[in-house]
Amino acid sequence: MEHQPKKEKPHHVTHINRLLIIVIILAIIIIILVNPALTGYKIKSEFEKIELSTSGILEEQELTKSKLMIAEANLTVCSNVKESLMSELTNVKSSTSSCLQDKDVIESTYTQLSNEYKANLTRIRNSYEQDNTEFVQQYNLNISLINSELEQAKTNYNTANTNYNALVTFSGRNICCKAKIDDGTIDSYEVANNKVICTAGGENTITC
Repeated sequence: MEHQPKKEKPHHVTHINRLLIIVIILAIIIIILVNPALTGYKIKSEFEKIELSTSGILEEQELTKSKLMIAEANLTVCSNVKESLMSELTNVKSSTSSCLQDKDVIESTYTQLSNEYKANLTRIRNSYEQDNTEFVQQYNLNISLINSELEQAKTNYNTANTNYNALVTFSGRNICCKAKIDDGTIDSYEVANNKVICTAGGENTITC
């Protein structure tokens, strides 16, 4: 089998291919270069539609930056205020918990003292009632004894007074009857300073 030599492509076909490649590359480069300009033009057209110029855009941008800075500052302030409020809330919660604990302790102490007071009051009342009953009983007994002794003293006094009067009468009659022998005017006697005085016309008459 005989070897046949390769047929070479025509020279003008090679030039066409190269030219086509160059055209494609140039088209790509143009698209790359023109695309930002088209984008910018489109943006510009949009801004023109809403009646914004380049200076207006810059002013709007600066205003937006200012607003953003103010918003960030306000956010910082709000954050600080929030942290402060959270800290105060924590302190309030802690104080509230402490107050509740103190309240529980006070209520427990009050209940204990109240119970002790009631128990002491009951004990004192019972003791008072018992002592009062004993006192009344003793008082009544003493009054009874005193009344009994007083009655006895009255009886003794009456007896002594009767005896004394009888003695005075007997003594006065005997003494004055003897004295009458010497003085016939004597017909009575009187008692003065526990002494019998014979007289005439006195309170106590004598019969001899």
